[in-house]
Amino acid sequence: MDEAEPVVRSGALGADLGIRHAFFTRRGGVSEGLFGSLNCAAEGAAHGGWRGALGGVVEATLARMAELGATRRRIRAAIGPCIAQRSYEVGPEFPQPFVAEDPGNIRFFAPAPSLGRFLFDLGGYIAHRLARAGIAAVEVAPHDTVAEGERFFSYRRARLRGERSYGRGLSAIVLEE
Repeated sequence: MDEAEPVVRSGALGADLGIRHAFFTRRGGVSEGLFGSLNCAAEGAAHGGWRGALGGVVEATLARMAELGATRRRIRAAIGPCIAQRSYEVGPEFPQPFVAEDPGNIRFFAPAPSLGRFLFDLGGYIAHRLARAGIAAVEVAPHDTVAEGERFFSYRRARLRGERSYGRGLSAIVLEE
């Protein structure tokens, strides 16, 4: 993707499949100040941070899609820009509920530079849950919303900087007939 483009697209959701989608960046828009650029606060897709992912948002979304007629072996998923493992430092207690769910989930945690802390791979964890659920294809966007401040809004980055609020991105998906 060209750095100047206002959207990120996934090969897993290619146009040849009758799917139009976009993960919008901060490029464009007219908001000012802290929210400068394309500040939307909306999601035409599912959203899951660590709590949602651990709590079953993936499975709940897939169940709802199945109720509407989707078959898992035909579903394709794209995990849009999110916090990358290198930016997601967590405390020593954080891995416990993930490992309690499945001891193999320890692979989504790497030692952090700070003693006793970890780096969490949220995108990898969500991709694993999607694959485990039998999804045909899963792709994780290679972007870090924390490190790429000029391109993406980030709750985590805002908190690390002590900012009181932050802008929101937009994801959209449409099935064409």
